[in-house]
Amino acid sequence: MRAQAQVQSLDRAAAEEERMRAAGELREEGYRDRVLDTRDPPSAAADDKPDAGGFRTWSVETRAGAARTDGMVLRSATELGQSFRYQHQTVSHGAFQIEADWRHGPDSPEFAVGSVSPAGRRNSARWTLRNFGFPLDARTLADTAVGDIYSEVTQVLGRTYRLSLGSSVVRGASTRIAGEGYEVRAGTGLRGALAGSPYAGFERTRGSLSWAGGSVQVSDQVGVGVQVNQASGIPAFGGTFPLATGNEDVTSIAAGVSYTSPGSASAPTARLVYLRSQAGAPGLPLQAQGGFVEGSLRTGVYGHEAGAYATDANLRFGDYALGSANQHGAYWRTNTSGAHHSWSAGVDYDDQGADALNAGAASRRVGVTGSAQYRFSRWDTVGAYANVGFARYDGSAAGFVGTQRSLSGNVFYQTRFGSWMPSRFRVSVYRNEHLVADDLPATGEELAWEQEWLQGATDDLQRPEFNTIVAVARDRSAGRTEIQPSAGATFRVWPQADWLLAGTIRYTARDSNLYSSRGLSGTLTTEKPLADGWRVGAAVSLNQAVVRIPVGGLAEPEVVRGNDRSVSVYVRWEGAAGSTPQGVGVREAGSAGAGSVGGIVFLDADQDGRQSLHELGAAGVEVILDRRFRTVTDRFGRFDFPLVATGRHQLTLTPETVPLPWGVSRSQDVRVEVPLRGEAFVRIPVVRTGD
Repeated sequence: MRAQAQVQSLDRAAAEEERMRAAGELREEGYRDRVLDTRDPPSAAADDKPDAGGFRTWSVETRAGAARTDGMVLRSATELGQSFRYQHQTVSHGAFQIEADWRHGPDSPEFAVGSVSPAGRRNSARWTLRNFGFPLDARTLADTAVGDIYSEVTQVLGRTYRLSLGSSVVRGASTRIAGEGYEVRAGTGLRGALAGSPYAGFERTRGSLSWAGGSVQVSDQVGVGVQVNQASGIPAFGGTFPLATGNEDVTSIAAGVSYTSPGSASAPTARLVYLRSQAGAPGLPLQAQGGFVEGSLRTGVYGHEAGAYATDANLRFGDYALGSANQHGAYWRTNTSGAHHSWSAGVDYDDQGADALNAGAASRRVGVTGSAQYRFSRWDTVGAYANVGFARYDGSAAGFVGTQRSLSGNVFYQTRFGSWMPSRFRVSVYRNEHLVADDLPATGEELAWEQEWLQGATDDLQRPEFNTIVAVARDRSAGRTEIQPSAGATFRVWPQADWLLAGTIRYTARDSNLYSSRGLSGTLTTEKPLADGWRVGAAVSLNQAVVRIPVGGLAEPEVVRGNDRSVSVYVRWEGAAGSTPQGVGVREAGSAGAGSVGGIVFLDADQDGRQSLHELGAAGVEVILDRRFRTVTDRFGRFDFPLVATGRHQLTLTPETVPLPWGVSRSQDVRVEVPLRGEAFVRIPVVRTGD
């Protein structure tokens, strides 16, 4: 299914996309996003009596932590935070949501101490009040937010492969009005940033930001959108970097056209976006513009994606300096797959113009990538990946001129020996890798053995897992050859049915221009529910090696033996009361009552459809139930629809919310059967784009 078709089907019932994505990124460990959209739902069955008070959920969490580092300077830090969430779903006024966070910790913005994030203030807070799904009439809905929010981008101007219009934190207000085939967005606020831990607090920065835009679906195939952003009093930019002094005003306009042929997976799609900005800082070009075009189509069994772009220097969108400014280039991708095989290939070309203001180097870069995989049987699979790069630098403030050529790739074989669990062997090769800019190129190989050790039913949600990895690497740089081992293990067990223990441990002894990490690192986490909605958890971490590479890569890395140690604990109380007139989801004829749907969206690195312990959850991904109701995964990839009509339902993912370079699989739709007063749990994989 095409992403644009999903957006169309949700025009009348969609809560604002960027708001939901941002909220998903900020969820803390124990929180499950219960922001549901229930516009225009089907009528409830006779035995689903409405609750006059509506459906209410809440979550109160207290979290404390301490960290210590024994690096070049001995430092320690403690932190304390309080989080509060409350949501109230009503019949005639949409849903109301309150989010409030408070933190207390160190005020040293230069350094992070272990897991304690840096902040500019010892105490800070974040709060947001939202009302979404407010019916203006039978076909028009409004979403409104006040407090610490993210700036928004209208639908048609969504992210392309080489363009992201960015999202800034402001303390202000925003609204979105959506009807049949159109939407309008507007907002304004004071600029800021979310910093610190255990819950990020709002910290004021210079300037303000306002935006207004909208999209219209002019036909089943064509949508158009336009948006204007105005940033006032923001720090002046020197090239792509903010300057210490001076303010500027920036006016930006973006316009886009999208084309999608609905009803066919092989139909072509295309998107064209044009940007123009004007900055008010003296000494910089006042105007800049850029264009981006991309499209996709399928010819037989082959899928193709291609695009091209061209931009002026210092191109902005509001207070956001585009990373693709002062560039022009193109890309192409192709892929195909069958019952036992899949392969992909791609070419990228990028020409970066010189810019004296940001001390950058003019460069031309070409990259070629390819991957292939063949499955002989259920247990036997072979695959390979390769990336070849060429870059020419014509000069920079650091005086670097020259050519860089690099190659990286790996080959793997996965099998099963007797009654063992799957084993995977991987050989990785690096040639002339400039992982440390302006330093000698590095070359190396690594042989790794990954092994699963515990076996259980694949549908057992509490199946114990224990995996290991053993590797040996040979790194060569500056005339020196090093043979360096590494080993690690991950596990997940349930001592009791409701008590989870999970951990990782890894030892590495590599120190070269190719890779540097010496010492032991690991984590141990636990979580256990108590009575009456209470839950406790804790985490311990150790990291004896940290590598810091300066932004821009113009200096050698600073390798710090940090010996970081940290511990955090939390206690949470959550609950729910009342009921909504209808469970979400399209109700089947003759069904009654409701259950729930929960699950995890995970990064399926080995493409076997099962989540291994090393395969992380995907945060901020939009999950859609029956093409009409939505929620967003939290930071661990979890999602939850707490009240769903019984019967069969369909789950899909919104492709544009999946983090690059991952994407939805060709058969992304998932069917679930929701039991009465029970939960349907599902794990949804996302795969690397092109695989």
